[in-house]
Amino acid sequence: MLIEGDNLDNILDGTAGADTIIGLGGNDRVEAGEGADSVDGGDGGDVLNGAAGADTLIGGLGADNIGGGADGDSIDAGDGNDSVGGGDGNDTVSAGAGADGVSGENGNDSLTGGDGNDTLYGNAGSDTLDGGGDNDTLYGNAEGDSLSGGDGA
Repeated sequence: MLIEGDNLDNILDGTAGADTIIGLGGNDRVEAGEGADSVDGGDGGDVLNGAAGADTLIGGLGADNIGGGADGDSIDAGDGNDSVGGGDGNDTVSAGAGADGVSGENGNDSLTGGDGNDTLYGNAGSDTLDGGGDNDTLYGNAEGDSLSGGDGA
């Protein structure tokens, strides 16, 4: 099902099926619901939450707060100072430009920072962390994580 907001602040809720949810502009709040959903928050400081199902979550421009769900999610935070939690499952997270805070949470996650001073937390699982550009802080754990600082001082 296609669910689309407008350029104002929207509250958008997904269904039990696989949805495509587009927030456009404004500071949107999106609850993806069950199913493998595709969510694009658009411009603005958005709150995007996945649920069960392998979701694709795109933050866009703005300071976003993004949470994956119970399965392996693909998250592109976009530009802005974002806060991202992968949730359960094997997640792939790209932080984009900005000073981002990214937590893989549970699962074998791949976390990539961008331009900006990022903080990446692998948490549980065998994770791959790449800080990207600028001065980043990476935290692994005892489960065989791979850490790469990228370009920075």
